[in-house]
Amino acid sequence: MRIRFNSIFAINFIILLGSIPLILSTGHNGFLLWSFRRQFLTLAFSVLGVSFEMLGGMPDLAFSAEIAAATCIGAVFMKNGAPIPFALLMMLLMLLLSGAVKALLVSYVRINPLITTFALSYIISGIGTAVLDDGVIGINSMRLYFYSGVWDLLFILFFLCLGFSCLVMTKTYLGRYVRMLGEDESVLRQSGMSVFRIRLLINSIAAVFYLISAIIYLLITSSGSMYNGINSTYRILGAVFLSGIGFMTGKGNLLFCFLGTSVIVALEIIATEFRLPYYCINLLMGIIIILCCMGEIHKNRR
Repeated sequence: MRIRFNSIFAINFIILLGSIPLILSTGHNGFLLWSFRRQFLTLAFSVLGVSFEMLGGMPDLAFSAEIAAATCIGAVFMKNGAPIPFALLMMLLMLLLSGAVKALLVSYVRINPLITTFALSYIISGIGTAVLDDGVIGINSMRLYFYSGVWDLLFILFFLCLGFSCLVMTKTYLGRYVRMLGEDESVLRQSGMSVFRIRLLINSIAAVFYLISAIIYLLITSSGSMYNGINSTYRILGAVFLSGIGFMTGKGNLLFCFLGTSVIVALEIIATEFRLPYYCINLLMGIIIILCCMGEIHKNRR
């Protein structure tokens, strides 16, 4: 396990080290730091949520649609004059409900989680687009997007969430059960533990992280949209795999979510600054996911 973590750290460190000279060579470093922080926070909370679910043996392909739907719900309530805390509560309830549905289908109906979440993503997107006609609802411009103090607080909040998640995974019974669920679900079932309850707790914690992601999209776009975050799906998955989170194995270290996300953002900034075609970053994300999965399979066979 120790060698595994060191190898993941080395891969991310080498990529970051190689990215720094390229980023610095573009100039206007103050703007790049501003851009890096916002792009990082746009991905980081989703990466943490997906990683938490994946450690519990449930790769989630519905998270982007859930986050987008949450922004739509928040925008609807805000546009109709509801207090912001109430709108945020409704967003959280929607995410908790979606997480409960995933836990129910995977735990009791025993539908493959990839198929379940893939189907749910299209169901949620379809409903959202149908209700909002074109899938977009605008709200008053949220000027907080330009206020650096907000992003500083979000940055601090991310590290608090990261520390909390690492603490849960390493120091609590829940963390032990999450890893058992990811490594071998049948063993956990034979022990008499409720797989549904554990998955429900996992998905509830992930829902809180997705709520923060939805709030960030509201800050950035000043709108609720079923397109919010959809283009970031594979970037988030790439960051999860680069973080060393095992694919349905219960193995990995949430601490490396910071590194994996940083690498993806650095690569995006390089692609943008050097005006590389948009598809280049998509190709790179696909290659990263495939290579990480191949590496995981190789390790499991040894």
